[in-house]
This record gives sequence, structure tokens and C-alpha cells, in this order.
Amino acid sequence: MTVPFCNTTVSILRGNAADDFADDVDNATVAASGIPAPIVEQPPKSETRRVDGQPRTVRGYACRLPGYVDLRDDDRIKDDITGDIYVIDSMRKPKNNLTGATWVLTLMRAT
Repeated sequence: MTVPFCNTTVSILRGNAADDFADDVDNATVAASGIPAPIVEQPPKSETRRVDGQPRTVRGYACRLPGYVDLRDDDRIKDDITGDIYVIDSMRKPKNNLTGATWVLTLMRAT
């Protein structure tokens, strides 16, 4: 099953590691790669201020992945073309008799 109108391919990043201070940090273990996907920017989710007081806008994105992809709650999505990394905000897999089950994701940009 392929997802129509794909504008990139993505990799699924999985796992955590401990840094020098024993804090959890994301590592870049690739669980799957070369997955066709459309990633589309959505209207800004929110406007906040960083610690240094500068304004910032948190952008949201929509993405669809084929139903065969093994996704987990703490996975991240890497755009193979741009190198951007996205955090999965929400994910669901609705049933669809016409196109089969696909993952519908809401992403936030992490880079």
C-alpha cells in the first residue's frame, strides 16, 4: 500500500540514550527508512517565548504513512530530503475501505 501525493521519503528514529550527565537524550537509531510520505505544514499551533525572551512560533505538520510501518509513541520522523526531524504529537490509524489503513500523524518540528 502506498500513500498518494508523497513529497518526500522519511526515516523512523527510535530510542533514547544517556548523555554524560545521565540525562535521557534522543539517539538517531533508524528503525525504518525510505518510507514514502507527504508532509504538509499546518497553521501555527501556538506562539510562545523562549527562555531568552525572544518570540517563537511552534509549527505543526500533517503526515500520512503506509499502514505497514511499525510506529511507536516515542518515535521521531526524519525527512530524508531536508534532514528535518519531527516529533510525533498524535497518531491514529483509521480504517478506510478505499485506500486501506494508513497512519495519520500530527507532527511538531524539533529542529
